[in-house]
Amino acid sequence: MADINVRVVDCYVFLQTKNGIRFLLMKRNLNKIYEHLWQGVAGKIETGEAATETAIRELKEETGLDPLT
Repeated sequence: MADINVRVVDCYVFLQTKNGIRFLLMKRNLNKIYEHLWQGVAGKIETGEAATETAIRELKEETGLDPLT
């Protein structure tokens, strides 16, 4: 199987309760590419960083949340 070179991550945050599942989506800023687009947390992988590390870092940077383990 060929190696896949990944440079970005997307994270989708959800909360499951007895009443169902709720998703966290963020609306992109005005005057940026894809303005008004709703999306999950996303970001570029920095040199030497694993995709999971990027996901955790971006989640903290963009939302202030820490993932549950």
